[in-house]
Amino acid sequence: MGAPEAFSGRSTTVPSVHQRLGKAVVCLLSLVLVVAPLAPAYAVDERPIDVVSVTWFGASAPKVSVLDIQNAITSEVSPQWKRMTTFTGAPKDRSVTFINGSALNTPISLTQPMRCEGTGYATFASSIRSEAYKRLGIADSKNRYLIILTPFAGCVWEGRATIGEYAPSGVTMTMQNSASAFVITHELGHALGAGHSNFLSCSTGKPDGPWGSECSAIEYGGTMDVMGNVETTAPLSTYHQWRMGLVANSEVKQSWKSETIELSSVEMGTGTRAIFLRDGKATYWVEYRKAR
Repeated sequence: MGAPEAFSGRSTTVPSVHQRLGKAVVCLLSLVLVVAPLAPAYAVDERPIDVVSVTWFGASAPKVSVLDIQNAITSEVSPQWKRMTTFTGAPKDRSVTFINGSALNTPISLTQPMRCEGTGYATFASSIRSEAYKRLGIADSKNRYLIILTPFAGCVWEGRATIGEYAPSGVTMTMQNSASAFVITHELGHALGAGHSNFLSCSTGKPDGPWGSECSAIEYGGTMDVMGNVETTAPLSTYHQWRMGLVANSEVKQSWKSETIELSSVEMGTGTRAIFLRDGKATYWVEYRKAR
């Protein structure tokens, strides 16, 4: 599967904190699971996703249909985003549910193939969005999400979306010859403001080490949540939750000394949700995940 979005390299999620953090912190954490039987808050925020398709001269028909994308949204995408944005014991309901909006069953015909990158792609996405809502008869589309299904165009990516924000906004996504629920879920993460989950790789073969000289982040290589390149239904990292406004600054503990901190699991909506550390020029985002 190709990398879904070239725009999203602005965030780096460290998959884990390993045994050594240099000289900065010694014996920092005591992770305590909060197990109070609290009921989750359920979503009231429903956001429509409209779906259209395009074609051009000489293009083969996509192997999937607009209906396939709508079915994926109903059966997998929407339930997963509801789970990922619903937190046990949260005092405020911040969850979101995606629903099927309108659709065009007849493809929009283009005079030339879709461009895969750069201004050519941006122009394509903008022009199709305008034409799609004109044909759908929807005058106000500023808070609607649009998926464009295209034939195979030789692009390295399977899906693509611009970075949006958690508040409802008009974001356009493109699915190249695919109705993959995982890819749609991933692209909606970009639409809601999340970047990629990356992977820490060290030339020494060790799990951690000096950043820049021995270790670096591999873009899109993470496996811990849906913003990486491995299909998973695991909760979003607390870093992505924070970027999306689902974790408040007051729920992130910045630690500069040796201390014991009680850390809630990523599914919880109360307590300390994450710990932020600095080790020289490196930063660490610490979270607690239950075994799966």
